[in-house]
Amino acid sequence: FNPTMGSLTPLLLVALVATASAGPAGLMRQRCATTCSDSTKFAFQKGMTYEYDYTVDTNTRDFPLESEDSVTFTTKAKASVSVVAPCEFVLALTDVSLEGSSHSSEFSSALMKNPLRFSFNDGEITELCSQREEQVWVTNFKRGVLSMFQNTMENFDKQQTVSEVDIIGECEAEYEPVRDGDVVTIERTKSFDKCKDVAMSSHTTLPK
Repeated sequence: FNPTMGSLTPLLLVALVATASAGPAGLMRQRCATTCSDSTKFAFQKGMTYEYDYTVDTNTRDFPLESEDSVTFTTKAKASVSVVAPCEFVLALTDVSLEGSSHSSEFSSALMKNPLRFSFNDGEITELCSQREEQVWVTNFKRGVLSMFQNTMENFDKQQTVSEVDIIGECEAEYEPVRDGDVVTIERTKSFDKCKDVAMSSHTTLPK
């Protein structure tokens, strides 16, 4: 099964906490974005790297495995998103761990080996440009991380329900802004049982 497919059930819990650092983002010669709007909705700055804590819990009892035993895997990582140019972003994973598996080192090494270039156009992840030698399951895992980074709200002032496409498929997403003084926290809720065109063709076996 695909570790990022755990979001098909309520058992997938993902937390992202962002901080910004002044580390320079390396320039990439080849563009990943095919289109780029002039929107200034997001204040990501060229040359900055934004760091996130990523945690995902996946329980195998909701997958058609040969064993009836339920196993829970917890993946943790540092996700660094660097802004190279307008709409040109780079994702790098570090400090990756896989709890509940004896192959955590192998799993972690594969995820940390290569950065992933992607297009971030007005909050939407529109293109992925992975390394040619990168395994499909590794790219899919990173695609799941970027699904948490996506935000297709028209503005941050009011509650909105939109249809957006991510690693799961085409899903209805409800965005609720919560303001605390000058800080606005965006809460996003998805009903995965209402998703359309759910991607089920790509699978991988998580190390045990």
